[in-house]
Amino acid sequence: MASSEPTALERLINGILPENPIYRQLLGMCPVLAVTNGMKPAMTMAAATAAVLIGANVIVSLIRGFLKPHLRILVFTLTIATFVTMADRFLAAYMYQMSKQLGPYVPLIIVNCLIIVKASTLIVWLSFENS
Repeated sequence: MASSEPTALERLINGILPENPIYRQLLGMCPVLAVTNGMKPAMTMAAATAAVLIGANVIVSLIRGFLKPHLRILVFTLTIATFVTMADRFLAAYMYQMSKQLGPYVPLIIVNCLIIVKASTLIVWLSFENS
């Protein structure tokens, strides 16, 4: 009998457009709309958000077995904040003018609902290999 679970490739393809939370649920619009006055700032913000999402999800998937339920949101937030700080410092070190142009919008990734929802979904449903 065929498995009803989607393959990793199907999950990846579905996550790009059909199930993309920005398009479907309008989650996490702050970083998406904050710097869309030009293509370069928008792409830089998208890359920073993607790096934070990927980094946080990898760490959360690796430590999910050790987390107590009442500490999950705290750990999610601290993990996301760590990766946002790394992205912000990277921009300040290697793309100073872009860092100044983005200003306070990069730190707003920390409170991005999209990343917190993905981290909480990951810890409940998916293993590291499937994330």
